[in-house]
Amino acid sequence: MIEVFMTGICGFLGLEDKNLLKKMASYMKHRGDITNTFTDNDLSLATVGHDERSQIYYDGQIIIAMDQDIYAVEDNKIEDSSSVYSYLKTTVLNNLGLIKNLRGSFSLFLAEIDGRIKRAILARDIYGTRSLYYVKFDNILFFASEMKCFSAIEDLKLTLNAKALKFYLTCGFSPTKETIIENIYKLLPAEIVEYRDGVLNSTIYWSPKTSEEKCDLYYWTRETFTTLLQATKMLLPRGEEKLGIALSGGLDSSLVAALIRQVDKERKIISFSLDYGVNDERELKAAAEVADFLNLEHNIVRIDPERVVRDLGALQWIYDEPMIKFTFIPTYYIFKDSEKYVRTIFTGDGGDELFIGYRRDYWEDPIPIKIFAKLPTTVRKNLLKLGKLPSETLANITGLKTFSLASEFFTRESASHAEWQRRIASRVFQGYFSEEELPKLLKFYNSSFNITDEIVKLLDSSKSNNSIEKTSHAMIMSKLPDDLLRLDKATAATVVKARSPLLDPLITNFALSIPVRLRYYDGITKTLIRYMIKRNGLLPAKIVNARGKMGLTVPLHYWLSKTCMRDYLDNLLESSKVSFLDLKYLKKIWPPKTYTKALKAWNLTALLLWLKTFPRISFS
Repeated sequence: MIEVFMTGICGFLGLEDKNLLKKMASYMKHRGDITNTFTDNDLSLATVGHDERSQIYYDGQIIIAMDQDIYAVEDNKIEDSSSVYSYLKTTVLNNLGLIKNLRGSFSLFLAEIDGRIKRAILARDIYGTRSLYYVKFDNILFFASEMKCFSAIEDLKLTLNAKALKFYLTCGFSPTKETIIENIYKLLPAEIVEYRDGVLNSTIYWSPKTSEEKCDLYYWTRETFTTLLQATKMLLPRGEEKLGIALSGGLDSSLVAALIRQVDKERKIISFSLDYGVNDERELKAAAEVADFLNLEHNIVRIDPERVVRDLGALQWIYDEPMIKFTFIPTYYIFKDSEKYVRTIFTGDGGDELFIGYRRDYWEDPIPIKIFAKLPTTVRKNLLKLGKLPSETLANITGLKTFSLASEFFTRESASHAEWQRRIASRVFQGYFSEEELPKLLKFYNSSFNITDEIVKLLDSSKSNNSIEKTSHAMIMSKLPDDLLRLDKATAATVVKARSPLLDPLITNFALSIPVRLRYYDGITKTLIRYMIKRNGLLPAKIVNARGKMGLTVPLHYWLSKTCMRDYLDNLLESSKVSFLDLKYLKKIWPPKTYTKALKAWNLTALLLWLKTFPRISFS
């Protein structure tokens, strides 16, 4: 049996209005047709999807609508959605925390009805893989899978949230409940919002646990391999003759491909890799080598700036939030181009956050920063001023990423702060504009809210005493959900599911228990995973030892400076009328001469494109 559970939900409590309901649902046409509606007992509810089986469950007392791809409840693989509804009705309603036993991605609405709505529940999975938003307006609670659905509410004023805007300019997303539109909120990962008698109450039902002390390499290697195989087997869909894998050539996607081949030696597995049309083909060659090693059918998805420019408006509509996460674009094309081959695409998402990957400086200060952080404040600030001009000059002349990052360091006071949390907040989380730049970029800058302080609170919320583990936990609960938004939007607009074995709750809880010094040792990221792969001969040694992968991204600096993307951005900047940005400061980063300036240029492009796509949004 092949089941597709990609859908969108929308509705409201406190009003029965079929026309408004259908208008809200119409903003999600890219997710499919309206598959079911319900209007009764002061509740209006609709689902949309590519699959007619995306239905509302109602038995006269309980009503449930879900955007989900759940494959198991605890250790029991489900046959169809009725198993999920039964578990929610008989178990979760009595103990909301047990929703953590659902394995897979989901967001849901659930309500108890006894002549009227007794209570209603909104919830997301532990990673917040599927988006869900809500707004309380005129004593009515509106909710939807996408923010733009609230545009159907004619009297609702859509105003840019100045506080959240700071997060989007620096981090590229908001790690809080606040969205970029005032008074519209999102459910956080692992959050349950309960609505009773007009009052909203929120609970977080899961958070990352701290690692164990037992540091036995052979034990953890053996158990990691066994647990990965168990989880991967559970994720394999039934009834599908072919499976897909988004293969970047990096360690995580290659590992997932190897795990699938280990547990399913018969089915055809098709890998999809990206060709950006640039000279650097290292990742393409690595992906081809993995595909040959694992006996995969290898497909190339070609992306060029002309195609992207042509589709940008439609892509922004699908993405819903500002499309700052540029990796959505190649992800979308992989899923779109794979529609004619497969119904499920596997990805390697989660590996970096769980097993301590990415760049070394995400987890450990480079030596120059360690030296700067120990200097007296006055000396440090003077050295930063002295280094600013020569580092920026070198970055502009060479265009090299190393000098570009160095230039960024000399402009950020927090990047060399004595407190490690503030250094991480600047270097790891503020990947676009720095907080120090905001007074120059924003005409109406308000210093009462500090981005770095908020990220420090997020880091300190972890129960661990280890700085690397604290950073990992913060990334799992903030940066990772933002990254996964691209999968939510890509699957919503196609008929292809996304499944990520490394994000299975069984793997997640197990990986977090592994001692940090086995996951990151002596400057080597994903130490345990690399050792496990070598020990079991899962991949070619060249892949295991590789560093500095690109992943599912694009050659942004090249595209924005030397292709038709530059012309597109020129026209967008010239035609956009925004009262809150200082256009003089924009000229300092445009056209982008360095890697970091390209990131900033795209950040602003995404915001301007978003405002152009949704013209009802104003700035107060």
